[in-house]
Amino acid sequence: MIIIHLFYVLLIFRTIFGDNRLIEVAQSPDYQWNGVALTKTNRIFAAFPRATGAVTLSVAEILSKNILKPYPGGDWNTFNPTTSYDNPDKRFVNINAILTDTQNNLWVVDSGMVGNKTYVNGSKLIKINLTTNKVERIYSTSSLNAPPGFALNGVRIGSQYAFLTESGLGSVVIIDLESGQVRRVLDQHPSTKFAYPTVVRMDGRVILDTNDESMNETQLGEKVSTSWKTMPTGGTTMDDQGFIYLIDLERQAIWQQSILDGSWKLIVRDERIVWGDASDVSQDGYLYVPMSQNNNIPSFNNGTNQVIKPFKMYKIKINSA
Repeated sequence: MIIIHLFYVLLIFRTIFGDNRLIEVAQSPDYQWNGVALTKTNRIFAAFPRATGAVTLSVAEILSKNILKPYPGGDWNTFNPTTSYDNPDKRFVNINAILTDTQNNLWVVDSGMVGNKTYVNGSKLIKINLTTNKVERIYSTSSLNAPPGFALNGVRIGSQYAFLTESGLGSVVIIDLESGQVRRVLDQHPSTKFAYPTVVRMDGRVILDTNDESMNETQLGEKVSTSWKTMPTGGTTMDDQGFIYLIDLERQAIWQQSILDGSWKLIVRDERIVWGDASDVSQDGYLYVPMSQNNNIPSFNNGTNQVIKPFKMYKIKINSA
């Protein structure tokens, strides 16, 4: 009993006064960020949505001394819904996610939507070659003729397909990376809808592993299964050992979940974890988490801005890659 009590005392102490395992790695003085992506060579990229104002970086590389360099630069980072909104097909409109792959590419998910306004040809997936630092290909979703409210959210890349979650209306978007063909599926299936008291557990979870384009909606729905229920999360990622890391919004915590049996392990609980968003795992075994403070922005606070600047990013050792 004494050991148990000491455990909870330690947990409360770390929650209130901060856990020294949680290390600050970067700050964004002005712009909200909602995602981080890391490369094998330790380059760090961050995604910046357009939720707190018309001006933002959209995508930036985090350099030494906290310098945020717009990436890839040029016209891509110059879109402004108030003063400069031409050519949304070749500029970042509103970034919801970024991801690096094993081929040294950066993938950028652009919802093409600011507030309730959708920009024609703005919804897209962008592939950037990190060797040349140039946009290599743009995958537009305009061929879907999606209804109002359609908003791309997260992405996972397979050998031939990109799988994107669409959180505006609820669906999964599949893009053939060779032909560019786009398909929207499961838009009527309960797995892509909000289910009280939890939301869909995994961003980009593997529910279409067979890649069978001949399957209809009913057949696809039969392939979907619920693995485990979770708490509401700000973001998820997976390491090379098959563990899933979830950002617990309510408890200001980070959990590790086994995909084998669904068991949970508390990694850290800390008051500095304020709506941790899309995270990533570094080659040297750290989990990087940007704090988006979504709960403090006006749209979540009846119009009141309670954001505390600067926005911060932390890392914590997890001994995975």
